[in-house]
This record gives sequence, structure tokens and C-alpha cells, in this order.
Amino acid sequence: MPQFSARYFDGKSSTALVVEVLILDRTQLEIRSESGTHNFPIKDCTFEAPLGNTRRVILLPDNGRLETDDFDTYDTLQDSLNPGMGLKWTHWLERKWRWVLASFACLVLFTLSLFIWGVPWTAHVVAHKIPVEAIKELGAGTLERMDHYFMDPSHLSLEERAQYLIWFSEIAKDFPSEHSYQLYFRSSQIGANAFALPDGSIVFTDEIIELMSGKEEFQAVAAHEIGHVIHRHSMQMVLRDTGIFIFISAFLGDIASVSSLASAIPTLLIENGYSRSFEKEADLVSGEWLQNKYGSPEAMKSILIKLNAGAEGISIPELLSTHPDLHNRIMLLEETFSHPEDSEEE
Repeated sequence: MPQFSARYFDGKSSTALVVEVLILDRTQLEIRSESGTHNFPIKDCTFEAPLGNTRRVILLPDNGRLETDDFDTYDTLQDSLNPGMGLKWTHWLERKWRWVLASFACLVLFTLSLFIWGVPWTAHVVAHKIPVEAIKELGAGTLERMDHYFMDPSHLSLEERAQYLIWFSEIAKDFPSEHSYQLYFRSSQIGANAFALPDGSIVFTDEIIELMSGKEEFQAVAAHEIGHVIHRHSMQMVLRDTGIFIFISAFLGDIASVSSLASAIPTLLIENGYSRSFEKEADLVSGEWLQNKYGSPEAMKSILIKLNAGAEGISIPELLSTHPDLHNRIMLLEETFSHPEDSEEE
């Protein structure tokens, strides 16, 4: 017959009474004190889960409570009443600080893994499940916001625009027709750049047009930007930055929530740009198109060199940068699209 000392609170006052507690036939809990005896059915009592080295607590059906420092008897009693295994493991871990530290380390590793691999993977899956109709809505709002905050009307002549539109149409027909690719020109203080919006709109600044030497370099950049559209990089970027609840909304088909992301895309494109992996994917799309069209990705390599010249003097290790460095991007194109004769010469 288990028996232990405890402090008894009757639930009516804050006065604690020292009592003896007995368990009778595993069905009755009996409290004995100088003032009398109280009995309660075990099934109506709540044995709270142990918490570290704090007193063990039994809640009584009449709002009273028992508190005891006799951990061994309490734990034995709780075991005899078949508590949940989860509570046993929790209490066991609480008393093993090494296991607590190990559990914390596992939590940290899990959290890091979630953000390094889990979130990007989820963003990739969800971005490709968003209906094209919703993405088209996003594009219109995004371009309007870019015009309002970052862009000015282009200074290119109508003749120049017409020529680039012809060159652009040669590219667009070679890519999936899921998106309706449209070419836009803008002038901007952000310098030489081009952007791919979620709906297939491609924006070139006047500054990058001035940097290019002819058709092939223009088409190299255009194919690169179409690569961002095909892989839905802007959607993945927004999904990564806005959290898991947006992922859930997209999986559940809450198009309204996804469409509201349009306001975030301009800032992400202008201030952050695409990640290294996204830029590499887009480079490969451009390189493959150039290889098939002209037999070489040289136009992409040459425009990358020109764009990089504007950033000379800024040295950032690739590990700390969101963009792959020039050398790695050119090496990727050369290794992926090398000619058989090049290998034989080497």
C-alpha cells in the first residue's frame, strides 16, 4: 500500500496542511490528518506530469490539491497507474541535461535544414502549382509598381524598339507557350539591367540596351530572363521570403492570398535579385538556346563580362554573395556547352 507525506490545500484557503496520503486497492486515495480523513476515487484525481525537480502535484476533484517532495513514491505510483509513455520520456529527458542539450542541438539542426533545404524545396513545388491565371494577375500589378517606384519611360526610338521586338519574337517562339512573353523597355536609375516578371513580361532598361553589341547579346539576355520565367524564380523567391503560411494557402488553392504577393516582387527583384542557383539555371537556359541557334554561348559570356565590368572594385566572396561570380558563370557555360573539338585539342 503506497504511502507518502504531502502538503494538502483544500481549495478554499491558502493554508497548507501536512498530511499522509495512502492509496487503497489502487482505487481510492485517502488523506489522513489530525483534523480527519478524506477519501477520493483515484479515477477522479489528476496526477500532473512531473516537471524537473519541482514538487509533484495531484489535483483533487473538490478543487483541492496535494503537493509532495517524495519523488520516488510519486513516480512509482504514477507508473503503477499506467501514465502515457510520452510523459515518461519527457520527464526522463528533463532530468538528463546532456540529452536536453542534444535535443536542443537537434532542434537547431532541424530548423537550419528547414530553411536551407525544406523551404526552398517547398517554394519550388508550390511555385509550379500556382495556376497560370493567378500568375498573369501578378505580372500586371508588378509592372505597375515597378513603373511607379523604380522606372521611367524609355528613350529608345520606335525604330529601335521594333528591331528588338523582332529579335525577341525569334526567341519567344522557341520556349513553352504556357506564358505569353512580352517585351517592355524602361529607363531607370538602377543602371544596366533586365527583369523577368512572373507572367512572362521581360523588362529591359535603356542602359543595358546601350551596353549590348547587337542581336546575339540581346537574345542571350532575353533567353536568360525567359529562363527565370520558365522556372518561376520570382514566385519561388517571394514564397521563400513570405513564410510557410503562404505555401499552405497555395496548396489549398487560395488564389487571393497568392495574388496579394504582387506588392513584394518589385522590391525583391530590385534590391535582392535572384539567388545563385536561380541565376545558374537561367544561364543554362540561355546557353542551351544560344548553342542551338548559333552553335555557341559566346554571346552570353560576352554580356556577362560587360555587366561585371560595372561592378569592378567590389570584392565579395561568392559564399557571401547572392549571385555566382563571373568566373563561375562563364565556367559553367563552357563546361556545359563545350564543343567536342575543344576537348580533342586539349
